[in-house]
Amino acid sequence: MLISKIRQYSWVAVGLIALCLVAFLVQDATNSNTSIFNKNKAPEFAAIYGEEVSREAFDQRRGQALLEELTFNNQILAFEQGQYQLDNQTEFQVADKAWTSFVNEAILDKQYEEIGLGVTSEEFSSIIYGPNPHPAIKNYYISLSKTGQYDASLLPAFIDNISNPELQQQNPGARQEYYQFICREEAARRDYKQTKYMNLFSKAAYVPEWMAKRNYTLANTRASFTMVSLPYSMIADSTITVSDKDIEAYYNKNKNKYKQTEGRAIEYVMYDFTPSAADSSATQAKLMELVTKMKTAKKDSTFIATRSEDPDRYGNSNYSRTDLETQGVPSNYIDSLFSKPAGSLIGPFQMAEYYKMVQLKSRSNMPDSVKARHILISINEQRDSVAAMKIVDSIQGLLNAGGDFGKIAGEVSEDQGSAEQGGDLGWSTPSVNFVPEFKDYIFKTGVVGKVGVVKTMFGIHLIEITEQKNRKEFVNVAFLSKRIAPGKETIDAVEKQATAFYQDHQTPESFEQGVIENRLMNRSTQQFTKSTYEIPGLSNSREVVTWAFDADLNEFKYFNLTDYVLIAYVKEIRVNGIAELEFVRNQVELEVIQEKKAEQLKQKFTEALKSGNSMDAVAAKLNLRIDTVRNASMSSPSAPIIGRDPKVIGSVFAAENGKLVGPIDGVRAVYLVQPFERTPAPENQDFTLNKNQLTYSLQNKFQGQGMLNELKMKANVVDNRYIYGD
Repeated sequence: MLISKIRQYSWVAVGLIALCLVAFLVQDATNSNTSIFNKNKAPEFAAIYGEEVSREAFDQRRGQALLEELTFNNQILAFEQGQYQLDNQTEFQVADKAWTSFVNEAILDKQYEEIGLGVTSEEFSSIIYGPNPHPAIKNYYISLSKTGQYDASLLPAFIDNISNPELQQQNPGARQEYYQFICREEAARRDYKQTKYMNLFSKAAYVPEWMAKRNYTLANTRASFTMVSLPYSMIADSTITVSDKDIEAYYNKNKNKYKQTEGRAIEYVMYDFTPSAADSSATQAKLMELVTKMKTAKKDSTFIATRSEDPDRYGNSNYSRTDLETQGVPSNYIDSLFSKPAGSLIGPFQMAEYYKMVQLKSRSNMPDSVKARHILISINEQRDSVAAMKIVDSIQGLLNAGGDFGKIAGEVSEDQGSAEQGGDLGWSTPSVNFVPEFKDYIFKTGVVGKVGVVKTMFGIHLIEITEQKNRKEFVNVAFLSKRIAPGKETIDAVEKQATAFYQDHQTPESFEQGVIENRLMNRSTQQFTKSTYEIPGLSNSREVVTWAFDADLNEFKYFNLTDYVLIAYVKEIRVNGIAELEFVRNQVELEVIQEKKAEQLKQKFTEALKSGNSMDAVAAKLNLRIDTVRNASMSSPSAPIIGRDPKVIGSVFAAENGKLVGPIDGVRAVYLVQPFERTPAPENQDFTLNKNQLTYSLQNKFQGQGMLNELKMKANVVDNRYIYGD
């Protein structure tokens, strides 16, 4: 009864929470990239198996993915309180992950329906509340038991407790734990459903004895042969004539070689908003104004934290002289940091794109690296600090009596990340992002070999420092900085240049000429997909990706982005399926050239064979060296001298010893080969190893995303989320 109540409540909650979380992400389609709407009727948001997917249906899955992202990274409460915000890239990645999950589940639902498969309520209860639940549940809730072993009887009462709205209101930690449960419950459900379907295939994988024997024979049979070769490189490409008819005939015959996935490539020029000398001086002046205001501030640290634009404005990091030199701090200012009293304000100086003042908070003598291990006993709604301390005292008693720290950590530590390594945290430096109390102990107050007790926001830790190295002086500093940004005059001048170029050059031919005349650098991208968040080398370029999939071939666009102006045109369009000839013409032409070279080289061998049907005669006629290749194997179609060439290796194993085979048009040359020795596989009666290897390989083909991708190809998935800003 209790489990039924919990399940009903959690399913309602996950839907409501997901919808609430996604509300801040949803934008009206008319406010996003909808230039296509001006050309035609708005396209469908998405479709799977020909059935339209509404944006609202996807929004719920996206909300679930967002909830999981925040919960599993322990940011859900901070997000609720407005103290944490997802950056654009993470938000995009969460949505893309949600879409993959959404499509996978739709595909599995279709497969379940077609074969009459289902997941019963008893199965679902078992993977959550059973004695051996899904790892997402078992690995997380093993800490409910004091024995170090998972106890299924403790979970229902724990979930019932944290599900209580009154407790959640009084104790935010209970609400966070409840989010953990509903996210893990949902993740377990999805994974179980997928695994159950995949297991139908992987458990049906069967390798008969004859196949295992054949695998053994192929892997262990060896062949040696002599050969002569005429490389394709001996004929210059320029001497080969290729007609349009040749290219079309080859393309039509080999179309399946040119299968591709959807993508776009652009060519562009970039006009950076590079700050001028005047901009640099203005930034320095603004920094000095802040310094003046800080003199009257109540608290320097608060002033720097709220006014500085520096990544390290909070002073969380400790730096050695070498660290500061590596960052680019001028040496005279480093000297001041290691000689002046705490509280000193030093600068200004320029470092990268900032003007900086640095405040010396403290100076300490510390090791530059520490190796430590710990045992964590958490404090939560079921265990207050007094109860936690009693457990810590009992652990200390075990350690004092000679107990093995690593073994105890593995059994009782509630830091799952380090418990598996016996509590070992590895080597850490003073820049490590540990909570202050923990960090101060291992670098400042702790003693090597002695177990100390430290209380942090995570609970109570027993910490043992096992090794320290290279004690030296470190400074703890906070940077009051202003980024050197381009001013209005600089931006206006750049925009004027870029606009003039754009107006005059809006065809590929004119663009190329304009690049030369204006001494610009044009760049081309590799193929990118709809799910590309940012084109390499182009920051904040999601807008460019969206446009490229809406634009026509050779269409131009002017982008005024955060730090630069981009003028781009669509250079290449790839669609799902077989590429059109115009997009692979260069590749086809190269392959036709090689085919024509092969014909000429094979003719040379044919003519040479008329003077004598032997390897020696052909080699003498063509002035070629005879090479010997030993111990070639069919299981790996590669060999010394020729490299990977299945056609050549297959021809060797198909021929009798002493028989001249060829000419063969291989990967890098045309060959004439003659096997002279065949070493059969050693006698063997047990092919279990080969059978197991083949079975494992076959089972892997039916597991994970690979299998789903095969099903996805048949699902006719239409994904227009990019048009709607999703």
